[in-house]
Amino acid sequence: MRPLVAVLLAASFAGCPKPAARPYPAPSADELLSALRARAEHLKTLRATAKIDYMENGGNRAKVRVNMLLARGGKLRFEADSPLGGSIATLTSDGTQFSLLDIRANRFLTGPAKACNVARLMRIVMPPDDIVAILMGGAPLGGTVKGVSWDPNNGGREVLTLAQPDGGDVVIKLDAKDKRWDVMRVERHGADGKLLWRATNDDWKDHGDVRLPDTEDIEEPPHGADAEIKLRSVEPNRVIKDELFRLPPPDGVTPEPADC
Repeated sequence: MRPLVAVLLAASFAGCPKPAARPYPAPSADELLSALRARAEHLKTLRATAKIDYMENGGNRAKVRVNMLLARGGKLRFEADSPLGGSIATLTSDGTQFSLLDIRANRFLTGPAKACNVARLMRIVMPPDDIVAILMGGAPLGGTVKGVSWDPNNGGREVLTLAQPDGGDVVIKLDAKDKRWDVMRVERHGADGKLLWRATNDDWKDHGDVRLPDTEDIEEPPHGADAEIKLRSVEPNRVIKDELFRLPPPDGVTPEPADC
């Protein structure tokens, strides 16, 4: 007779799905990078509305509707609306210069497009280039290849790791199904191995010849920040004029320098 513990363990694992094996030859790092770069080259701009649930200063959660314009090169424009109606803030980056109009406080900030400045609206501290890549359903692709591995969970994920100049790395998990290489998760670690930020994508859908996730979760543990982003009214590869990524100060409001 089998010991009771063995019987119970066998029963508990009987219904568990087996980890997925790679159903194709292992891809090279160059193959994965080429697919990701081709996607980034094809998706140059994105216009969308989004519902964002994020952590405000003070630890309170806020839900806002944001109109987003994104373009490669760290160009972005966020226009946040109050749930009660009306604009509450506009933030822009042309890749070099940042501006923020805080309508509620009647303040206009401007300065370099650093991660800490661009974080002044949604509190997620990430460089503008990385924000654009993530919100377009991709990943930062700088650095050098550190390795490729296989994660058998969730139907199978290719894992591409890129070493960064600061000694940290970027880990990109790609959906292996049909070799679509949808970016399911991206993690950025510092030189000490600690997580700097994580982005998780769900509910991928086709928008013409572009695939995008409906939902994105971004976590930034060093500052206790997180944001759940639900994309709506997605319009990829729309022509967006460069001047929309620059924000002049409104009449009667004195610009304040912002650096950090």
